[in-house]
Amino acid sequence: MKLSRALALGTVAVIGLGSSLLLSSAASAAAPINYVTASQLGTPGGQGWFSAGGGTVTSTAAGLSVGDDDLLNEVVPDLDLEQFAYPTLHSPAGRLEVEATGTYRLELPLSVEVDGVVIDQDTVIEAVSTGATNNSTDQWRVTDDVVDAANAVILGSGATYTLGQIQSILDASSAVSDYTVLAYGISVPAGQTASIHSIRFNGQTTLFTPQPTSTLSTNSISVTQSTSTGLRATFTGFVPGEGVSFLVDSGHSADIVMTAVTADSAGIAVLDYVAGFPLDVGAWTINATAGPRQATAAFTVTADVAATPITDPGNTTAAVDPAVPTLANTGVDSLSYSLVGGALLLVGLGFGAVAQRRRRVG
Repeated sequence: MKLSRALALGTVAVIGLGSSLLLSSAASAAAPINYVTASQLGTPGGQGWFSAGGGTVTSTAAGLSVGDDDLLNEVVPDLDLEQFAYPTLHSPAGRLEVEATGTYRLELPLSVEVDGVVIDQDTVIEAVSTGATNNSTDQWRVTDDVVDAANAVILGSGATYTLGQIQSILDASSAVSDYTVLAYGISVPAGQTASIHSIRFNGQTTLFTPQPTSTLSTNSISVTQSTSTGLRATFTGFVPGEGVSFLVDSGHSADIVMTAVTADSAGIAVLDYVAGFPLDVGAWTINATAGPRQATAAFTVTADVAATPITDPGNTTAAVDPAVPTLANTGVDSLSYSLVGGALLLVGLGFGAVAQRRRRVG
């Protein structure tokens, strides 16, 4: 890039990278996530995602179904070609990654200013290569000539180059005063379709699948229920047929669900969760993940309710003062003791009277 200059997308040359492949779906969990549907696509010359080829673009559970059309993201400010030619010099996030199925090409609209005049807007340069993953060795093909004011060819139609070579040629040409990448994305050839799940570049991930939702069978379970009845979590927004993994987390403890769940034809993944150990009391989340797609659901674990002691309502025994000695309960009531005591007293008096008479007699 010789100079930094903002240009209208209508005056572009297009470079594209051709392939029919599924690139890495890995994306940093901390990277910004943006959701785009077909109805949100703009038109060329604005900012953001747009379709440009006049074909068909529709939203499905798997993302955007693109037929014979371009899907591009116009960025402001314009991008340096070096970011695409040598992504690892900038950062791993500088790599352009597409998660998709079907036949498509990576594509870069390129604006070239020749002899102080922006190249004719009808001139389109489209680079196409196979099996490429935006590496520095990938080959790109130019489909239309880039010429100077005297019609001398700078980049020849049909020729193949690496992006680094294209950059070197443009830098070396005295006729080229500026060139910038105005957008990035994919192009689907005529007669072909592709399902675009996500595109990631420069730390920004755009998902074309529906935004995720989550529902729970219950928002609260007890500690005992966490390992017995558990709960059911339903998540949407995944690509049909992909495996969805789960992590149940409280911030200080986690339970990894070892078995992935396959999303159904509508992109729905259902987890019947029973913890492998009693969960701690507090707030918990279920995190569902597949590639760059993530959904969460929150629930609470409560303490088990203590059992209430059973009491006999007929037990009215009065409290006993420990300072007062008591007799053992032998089944004989206090009245019986009084009668026996009185009898013994009378007997004792009788024996005393007899003894007195004996003394008197004697």
